[in-house]
Amino acid sequence: MAWLYMFDRGYQNPDEMEVLSGMTEGLKNFATQYNYAINDPDLIRRYRMFEDGKRDVATKMSVAEKKGAQKEKLQNAKGFKQQGVDPAIISRVTGLSLDEIAKL
Repeated sequence: MAWLYMFDRGYQNPDEMEVLSGMTEGLKNFATQYNYAINDPDLIRRYRMFEDGKRDVATKMSVAEKKGAQKEKLQNAKGFKQQGVDPAIISRVTGLSLDEIAKL
């Protein structure tokens, strides 16, 4: 269980890692690289930029989907209105207000 502590908290020096680990050479190398990575300000900055970029893309897609759904509602309402469907029914079906339907 000591290695879980080390991966969670890192280690202060190689001797502490040696005491905590009792690991194979490959796991020691991984622990060294992991400790370097969690303490590297440039790597942390780049990771945060990457995560921010993913969040920005998701936000843009969400906004685009909402705009597309609204456009579809307006097109459907316009078609219903041209067919003479009662505005109250159009409002219930599309979720648009009566004012929005009147403006079509």
